[in-house]
Amino acid sequence: MSANPKASAAPAAPSYGHVTRTMRPSNPHDPEYGALPIYEPGVAEVKAAVKRHAKLQRLPTWAFFSSMYASVVSALKLAQRLDDKLHPGWRDQPIREPVFIIGNARSGTTMLHRLMTIDEDTFSGMKLYESTFNNVSIQRGFQALGRLDDKLPLHPMQAAIDQLNAVMFDGWDGIHKLGIDQHEEDEATWALGMTSITVNLLVPYTEELNSMRFFDRMDPEFRARFMDFYEASIKRHLFATGADKRFINKNVFFTPRVRSVVERMPDARFLYLVRDPAEALPSFLSMWWEKWVSHTPEIQKDGPEAKQLVQLAYDYYDYALGLLDDLGPDQILVVNYEDLTQDPDEEVHRIYDWLGIEMSPAFKQNLYEFTHAQRCYESSHDYTLADFGLTRDEVYEGAKRFCARFGFKR
Repeated sequence: MSANPKASAAPAAPSYGHVTRTMRPSNPHDPEYGALPIYEPGVAEVKAAVKRHAKLQRLPTWAFFSSMYASVVSALKLAQRLDDKLHPGWRDQPIREPVFIIGNARSGTTMLHRLMTIDEDTFSGMKLYESTFNNVSIQRGFQALGRLDDKLPLHPMQAAIDQLNAVMFDGWDGIHKLGIDQHEEDEATWALGMTSITVNLLVPYTEELNSMRFFDRMDPEFRARFMDFYEASIKRHLFATGADKRFINKNVFFTPRVRSVVERMPDARFLYLVRDPAEALPSFLSMWWEKWVSHTPEIQKDGPEAKQLVQLAYDYYDYALGLLDDLGPDQILVVNYEDLTQDPDEEVHRIYDWLGIEMSPAFKQNLYEFTHAQRCYESSHDYTLADFGLTRDEVYEGAKRFCARFGFKR
């Protein structure tokens, strides 16, 4: 039996939940609005962890990403100044009822995101490169190059992107298919400010990156500055790609940021994906471990690094339960992984009813074709709980409140 009861369409005027205001309001016409702030406690933790665990074999990876990060930040700052010269209207771009797809990793967020971003007439979501270079000037520059490439024989720019994807994301196709030109979560936007626990992919010591675990618990003034940047990033994206569209995003690390987002965007809607933790956790750990051993091959699957990541997952499960209570059913909708994978067409229809959106005939056809293709897909991702020294009983105990809420049993 599904852990998520079917819901009818949302009322015409949703009654949103409440979060306590802890940040100052934004001012889009403040010259500093949208500037990238760097979370210094996070920087200090990363530097300390790198120094503590320094080994020769890790230095090339860490040096490469450190250099790339500095280059991206410099380019981003320059492009954002250019936006104010060439595209000043981005500051007045409205953000209307954005949709955020959230949930612990490997719970179906990517599948749902890709289903809904097919509806290009309604939604606009960031592609991977857009979440890194989130400004109007660069995005419109890439759009112009794309139009030119469409007219050229053999499409050389798309061929170069395909080759770059093959190099950058080698080995990921069977786990989580990625591409810089594909719709993806906007975690790069958060990583730029050193507010993302995904730094753990390079520095695999979760407990030593403690300050980055919960954005909602960071200093209110820093959160206000970063939310200025994040809000501005969405404004820039919509201004560049579709001013009348609704922003849509999926992010498995978004749960501990939701209260801050709701403060700034009180009409935001959230789709919370739930999956049996005994199935989701080993999939997540396997994906993370594959990246860890690429630069730290001595890490064991059942080592302390994996155990720390498991505890973070338990913490996020618990935090989400509070969100469900605080926001209420008109602002956050539970989507069960089993329902989504067994009948994606029906689930997307249910979600559209809840959002109060009418599906276009074109999207209905595209949705049917996409879901039919998904039924033919078989993942080559192979993993078990035992690989990581875990049992089902341990997982259900660690996530006992979450499991009790949604009916997952041992």
